[in-house]
Amino acid sequence: MVEPSGNIFNDETFYHLESKNHNENEPVVICVHGIGAYHVHFEYLRAALVKESFTVLSFDLKGRGHSPFPSSLTDENGKSVFNGDGHVKQMRDLIVGLNLHQRKYHLIGHSMGGTIVALYGSKYGAENEILSLTMLTQAGLMDLGIVKTIRSWKCTHSIIKYMLRGNTSAFWNDFHLKGEDALPQATNAVEKLIEINKKHPHIFDAFWETAVHFPLSDSEEAIQQLAAHHHINTLIMWADKDAVVPLEPNFKRWTDIYEAAEHPNLQTKVFKDAAHCFFIEQDVEFNQE
Repeated sequence: MVEPSGNIFNDETFYHLESKNHNENEPVVICVHGIGAYHVHFEYLRAALVKESFTVLSFDLKGRGHSPFPSSLTDENGKSVFNGDGHVKQMRDLIVGLNLHQRKYHLIGHSMGGTIVALYGSKYGAENEILSLTMLTQAGLMDLGIVKTIRSWKCTHSIIKYMLRGNTSAFWNDFHLKGEDALPQATNAVEKLIEINKKHPHIFDAFWETAVHFPLSDSEEAIQQLAAHHHINTLIMWADKDAVVPLEPNFKRWTDIYEAAEHPNLQTKVFKDAAHCFFIEQDVEFNQE
């Protein structure tokens, strides 16, 4: 697929808004990508939704894809703009700026993007704008492991960044089949990630700042607040071969919170023989859902 053209909102966010019928009264589907990706990760889903007459908004998180790197690493309160609040603010500013909050919308988030839509939903769920929430192998309740160690060893950050910068082999960790067995859509996704990272080297810096400051593991309180919004239809999807955000214990941690909240509109699905980017690997089955 050819990468779509887009616009820059508020000198901060690259976005692509697409529809077949251009009906400005219809709800919008908003897709939020993960920590190391950009909006093109949703190209197969976007095409399928537009074909079914949905309006779809996909955008690049700050410093990722075609979105520029922030002019300041901190906000007016001295907090990192790459933390949870910073990403939620970027998303809210875009939605309100495009007047999409008047149309209502469905949210889809993958990996860290799943956590972002969860944090967003916990904050704005009572506004009666969100029609549904779909989270795909989302972070937020992870065991951090090596990331926790890296965060605590601040004196080594420059060394670790130097070692990791330019390492594109990690992109394949998101897929179950690799090498000669790789599916064409997976190869396409990885090739585009490599290309965009070469074009915009600051993407790695945005990835790093997010890894250090975003709540990948301690979002339980916000998720409890989200699960209390019983009117939001919610779908949680995972993959059994996910090595990035493993099915267990993460899937159970999320569903336990929803069950404790007695959420009446929760559905779940686990994809077999697929990994972190299962919505790309098994795009036909996923898009049918």
